[in-house]
Amino acid sequence: MRYCILEHQHKAKAYIDALKTYKYIAHRRTKWAKFLLIDFEWRGVFAGNGQYLRKQIVEAEAAHMPVFLYPHSVRPNIPFDLVDEQYEGTRALFTIAEGHKEVLKRIGYPCPVEVTGWTYTDIKPFKPREVANRKIRVLFAPIHPVGKGFLPADERELNAKTYNLLLGLMNDISLTVRHIQPLEHNGLWADSRVNYITGSFDGSTADMDKADVVIAAFTYSYMAVALGHPLIMLGDGIRSHNSPRKDGKLIYAKNWEKYRDYTRYPFEIESCTTSADLMDLILAATWKNDAVDDWKRRFIGKPFDAQRFVKTLESYL
Repeated sequence: MRYCILEHQHKAKAYIDALKTYKYIAHRRTKWAKFLLIDFEWRGVFAGNGQYLRKQIVEAEAAHMPVFLYPHSVRPNIPFDLVDEQYEGTRALFTIAEGHKEVLKRIGYPCPVEVTGWTYTDIKPFKPREVANRKIRVLFAPIHPVGKGFLPADERELNAKTYNLLLGLMNDISLTVRHIQPLEHNGLWADSRVNYITGSFDGSTADMDKADVVIAAFTYSYMAVALGHPLIMLGDGIRSHNSPRKDGKLIYAKNWEKYRDYTRYPFEIESCTTSADLMDLILAATWKNDAVDDWKRRFIGKPFDAQRFVKTLESYL
C-alpha cells in the first residue's frame, strides 16, 4: 500500500521503517496514496509568515485522505502551541510518551493522540559519573542558530553566559563545545583551552560517550537523557517559540504557563549565576536522582513499538 510521507531531518525514519516492514510503500506525492504522514499541518508557523495549511494537507483533504502526524520535535508543545487555532482534520497524532500526551491535552489539542514510544535513540539506564583522578569532562552543545545564523538574543545571551561560567571552571573541568554553524553565530568565541566539535542534524550521539555531563538543549538534551547521560538542561526557562528563517519574527507559545512546571527538567542552567553555582549543579547532576527518573519516564518513556504504531494507524483507516 502506498502512502505519502514528508520527512523532517531524520525524525520520520522509525515510522517509515515500521511501515516498510508491513509492506507500505513511501512516496513524496499524495497522488494514489492511501494516507498522509507528516510532522505538522501548518505552513508558515516556523517562518512567521502566517498560518496556512501545507499543500499536502490541502491535497489530502480534497482526496478525503486520512492525515497522520509524527512528532516534529521532542518538545511536545512544538509546533502545536504556536498557532491561534488547531487543525481538527488530523486522524491521529503519534507521540513519544505519556508526558507529551498530557502537554497536548493541556493546550487543548483536539485530535486523537496515540503514544507509540521513543524513536531517536536506545534507552539506557542512568550512568553516574565515575570518580576518577582527572578533570570532569563536560560536553556543551549551545542552542544552535538557524538559516544563515539567526539566533534570538535571549538564546544567544544564554549560550554566552553558560560558556563564561564554564570557562571559569577550567581548573576543574575539561570542556568540549559541540556547535552547529560558526561559533560567533552561537554567541561564542574561541578559547585555546577548549576542544571544539562541529555538529550536524544527523542524530549522532557519539560525542556524549566521552563526557561525564552534557549541557544541551532540545533534541540533543532529550537524547542525552534517553541514553543515561547526566544532563544540565539549557534554554528550558525561555518561552518556546518558532525558528524563523526569513523576517526574523518570533511566534511564542501561547499556553506556556499551563505546562511549564510540568515539563521542567530537574537541573537547569538558568539557576546558575556564578561558576561555583554551575560546579555544584554539575556535581549534583552526575549522581542518580529520583526526579530525573520521573522526568525520563514522562518524556522519554518506552522504546518505539513499531507493531503498535502500524496497528494503531491501521485502526484509524
